[in-house]
Amino acid sequence: MTSCRALTKSDTPCSRNALKIGYSAQHDKDAKIRMYRKELSKMHERVRRYLEITNELNDKLSIIQKVDFYKSELMKIGSHDRPYRGIIDSSFYKAEIEDLFGMKASAAHDEYDRLLALRNQLV
Repeated sequence: MTSCRALTKSDTPCSRNALKIGYSAQHDKDAKIRMYRKELSKMHERVRRYLEITNELNDKLSIIQKVDFYKSELMKIGSHDRPYRGIIDSSFYKAEIEDLFGMKASAAHDEYDRLLALRNQLV
């Protein structure tokens, strides 16, 4: 039998008998563990990157859905022939708009403008 080709921590050759691959069973096992750790760290990095991308896309999608929801509700509050801006600016629909947004009408107007600007940046 041949001896193991691996070096020990003190840089001396290993005195164990080698398997067909040229290393002892323990050194072969250690090499496999190091290889799997490297592969696992690469996979974790990929998962982290994909999670970041997914979270960004989810945030963008939720903004778009929120704006579309507010538009459909504004259309129900007003009429189909009135623009959204006309409905939200009208004092006639003040109570309905406050109920829809859960805030005062002026704050709801600002919130709608903010969401609309965000959505327009995305689309």
